[in-house]
Amino acid sequence: MFRVLVLVLFVLRFSDAAHASSEQCFKLSQAVPEAVGDLKKTQMTDFEKDNPGLGYSVRYEAGYLRLTVFIFDAGYPTIGQDIARAYFDGAVQDVATAAQRRSAGLGDIDAVLFRPPRGNVTYFAKTTSSDGLSEIVTLGTEPGCMIKMRFTTRLPLENTETAFWQLAELVSRELETY
Repeated sequence: MFRVLVLVLFVLRFSDAAHASSEQCFKLSQAVPEAVGDLKKTQMTDFEKDNPGLGYSVRYEAGYLRLTVFIFDAGYPTIGQDIARAYFDGAVQDVATAAQRRSAGLGDIDAVLFRPPRGNVTYFAKTTSSDGLSEIVTLGTEPGCMIKMRFTTRLPLENTETAFWQLAELVSRELETY
């Protein structure tokens, strides 16, 4: 009986914490700006209502530039580096899968771990594909949430990286002020 009571208390404690982190992610999603540099917000999706833990995404676009920001907790009450790393690895695999769906070859993926984080970016990867796309994917954490950014463009990779960091700094500043 005591074990059952402890288990019930444990589950209740962490379900409350998971709920609190999803509220935190919602607050962060509401802090994103209408525009990031020249990119305008074109879409905001609430995945949380149908799939708790998947959070929210915001897409920004301008011509051949696309930045998508995902804010989510994956159902975890706290986000450790092991969890963040697993989701970053999945995001990098998503880039490879998208290139494969387009029948494009993918160049080397250059991945970096920032210690300390650069803004809210801890994990960073960049690559190009044979169809001319340059892609950057990052993942970082805020208390209770992961923030994944994916930037896709037809710029050369060097220019893509410069543009990305300018945009990431703008997003980071907005999220800090909420």
